[in-house]
Amino acid sequence: MKRISLDFFFIAKHNINGKVSFHDHNTLEIVYYLQGNGETTIGNNTYQFNKNSFTIVPKGVRHDQKNNKELVNGCIGVSGSGLENLIGAYQDSFGVLRNEFLLLADELENKEPGYAIIADGILLKIIGTIRRIASSAAQSASKEAIAERAVALIREKEGVISVEDLSGMFYIRSDYFGRLFKEYTKKTPIQYILDVKLDKAKDLLTDTSLTISAIAQRCGFEDVYYFSKFFKKRIGVTPTVFRKSAAHE
Repeated sequence: MKRISLDFFFIAKHNINGKVSFHDHNTLEIVYYLQGNGETTIGNNTYQFNKNSFTIVPKGVRHDQKNNKELVNGCIGVSGSGLENLIGAYQDSFGVLRNEFLLLADELENKEPGYAIIADGILLKIIGTIRRIASSAAQSASKEAIAERAVALIREKEGVISVEDLSGMFYIRSDYFGRLFKEYTKKTPIQYILDVKLDKAKDLLTDTSLTISAIAQRCGFEDVYYFSKFFKKRIGVTPTVFRKSAAHE
């Protein structure tokens, strides 16, 4: 197992509208933003950063930095961390890493007895915390991808699909799928499905001469009475009245 070692550590301060030109390091760098905001380009990708966010820059990867407000950031160079595949920017929502950066700065500045051992321990905690934050970010991205795909499927099927069918496609429980879907769309799957059905019904009432019964069936309603009741509750008028009004517009 490769030994983890601290290659450099410093706190940098930058004035308003500061800029750091493209450069690279011979070790992986962790940059934690203690204050301020701006953007950084790492390799071919540009990321926004703000207070309590951080970036991972692997060895030899060119990167720059531009800040809008006064900026304070902590920079750690570390070998053997295994963080190379986590290149990019992340958010430390609860400020856990912030505290560790400040503790590390204190130990390295004061150098009290045993500081080297304590600093190594803090560095290990920083690396472990980064892995945990990155894992959580990946899971969130995966959840968002599921919600986006589910929305696309509902629209593709014009609302004629069940929540059970949707959750089954992603091999997850329907109750968990419902919570995940609402987290990203602010609507339950049923609400979203009904909204899409309603949009389809309005289009058919406006652009075709299909009977109300036929439209109900096209939109996945087996009971035309229930369809008419649902339509009136949501739109304020019956399908027949809506069609007549649309014809006179």
